[in-house]
Amino acid sequence: MKRNKKGIVFIPDISGYSRFVKRTDSKVGAEIIARLLNAVIQSNYLSFHISEIEGDAILFYRYGNTFPIKKVLKQYEVMLNAFNTEVSRLAIRYPQVKELSLKVVIHYGVIEAFSLKGFYKLYGNTVVEAHRLLKNNLGMDTYALITDSYLDNEKVNGDIGGYADGINQRGQICELFNDIGKICYSFFPFASASDYSGADKSMLAEA
Repeated sequence: MKRNKKGIVFIPDISGYSRFVKRTDSKVGAEIIARLLNAVIQSNYLSFHISEIEGDAILFYRYGNTFPIKKVLKQYEVMLNAFNTEVSRLAIRYPQVKELSLKVVIHYGVIEAFSLKGFYKLYGNTVVEAHRLLKNNLGMDTYALITDSYLDNEKVNGDIGGYADGINQRGQICELFNDIGKICYSFFPFASASDYSGADKSMLAEA
């Protein structure tokens, strides 16, 4: 077991999944979701490890320091682009797939891990908090949510100053959860699958 090692938890999650499952034949739906999740996995150019695939979400992680904000947002943009491209292909036969979109929660902290009968599992408050943040009060379907724990580490490393202030459409909020307490985060809206034209390019433009 690895102890007291900090790392990134990066969870892309399909918005609209529950409604889609109810409205779609199970065999067809499983094939569609598999293709969409595979598109996300194939676009993982930052080489995150996969701990679990959880129905509509992928639990990615990586031990070590945080990536610069621009870099981790770009990773989400690439995944979202791949996801939306696959949605466009699938929508020719299955129009309801256009109601699906992709969001991501990005968190940082201590990650415990253990191996059990060939399965490698993550454990700890960081993982619990990241999962809980998938059920937030933002009221939107396509966005990157980055916790203050991640952003604060960037401040320590000197990577966030001067860049984060220039990000367009950034919102900040704190939420109080009964089970885990208060968590503060920033969120960055992106275009959904139905109206996708790429992320705000000024937000991700090279310095």
